[in-house]
Amino acid sequence: MMCAPLPIRLLGLLLLLVVVVLDVSAFVVPSRTAASSSVTFSGVETPSTPVFVPKPEEGSTSLHVGGVYGPYQGTADFNTPMKMLQRRNGKNRRFEVANNGFFDVDPAFSAVSTIVMDARMAQQELLEAQQRKQRQVIAASAAVACAVLISKQMVAWGGLPYLISKIPFCYKAYPLKASIATCGLNSIVGDSISQMQGWKPSEGIFTFQWRQHVASLVYGSTILGIGSNMVYTKLLPALFPHGGITSIISSAILDNFVFAPMLWLPPAYMIKAWFLKQPIKQALNQYKNDIFQEKLLLRYWSLWIPAQMFMFAVVPKHLRVAATAAVSFVWLLILTKLTSKKN
Repeated sequence: MMCAPLPIRLLGLLLLLVVVVLDVSAFVVPSRTAASSSVTFSGVETPSTPVFVPKPEEGSTSLHVGGVYGPYQGTADFNTPMKMLQRRNGKNRRFEVANNGFFDVDPAFSAVSTIVMDARMAQQELLEAQQRKQRQVIAASAAVACAVLISKQMVAWGGLPYLISKIPFCYKAYPLKASIATCGLNSIVGDSISQMQGWKPSEGIFTFQWRQHVASLVYGSTILGIGSNMVYTKLLPALFPHGGITSIISSAILDNFVFAPMLWLPPAYMIKAWFLKQPIKQALNQYKNDIFQEKLLLRYWSLWIPAQMFMFAVVPKHLRVAATAAVSFVWLLILTKLTSKKN
């Protein structure tokens, strides 16, 4: 009786806590330069948007403060937002786009233009830092509230050791709910770690990919959660009910050579493409490229064949989803990095 709400309430609170904690870490990213928040530019009112003025005649000495000359007619970046241009030039903090063809800046006034852009970038970076701090405080408060609720609920249920002892029973009593919660949590944790590991300081301010995050949650809770429950606890035991080495090998072969390339892997690409508003055909082409160029299936088999041989031989049927989630945490890191190579 005590364990009935566990798959819904406890795992739900744990899911919320982990998401909040990981998203807090996504906001705690240092700015590209610590000195940029202290930059002041007195005497000149910097415009909120770039001001395009005609380029002066050759050798002109007129001073157009706050303006950028050009761009040339036909330039593709005429109205490109400044934030996009900043990211495009993230390796160089200064807004020196004159040398790469985005804008045509008069060399005689490039220093003035650079100072103006530095001041505007400093203001924008300071504003973004304040916004990140506000989000961090809100997320940290939510994390503390979740931790308090979880602690009180654990005490009401008899403490952590009692709950741990009841987890196998919950997977047996509520297999579908437990599978969805476990695989959904597993997917978003793996995606968050993969995104943070893939970020480099030279790329500028870290931007958390929320669409990819939601895509990982949907893929984990539906394809992996529901699919693993159906395949590992119902289908394979029904196809190979007698056990023994023959059933173990047959189950591993069927899952790795039939279900993997047809059921487990393609939806990861298609779901992500749908959330990122990309063509499904492009996602399938990337899947094909990863198979032949990145050796995707070879990597999959090298991890999953030995893991599943052990799982089918030792792990009880009702705990196979939990065992699969433990192994798939490593696999999701590999898969997320592969699918993140192209936007």
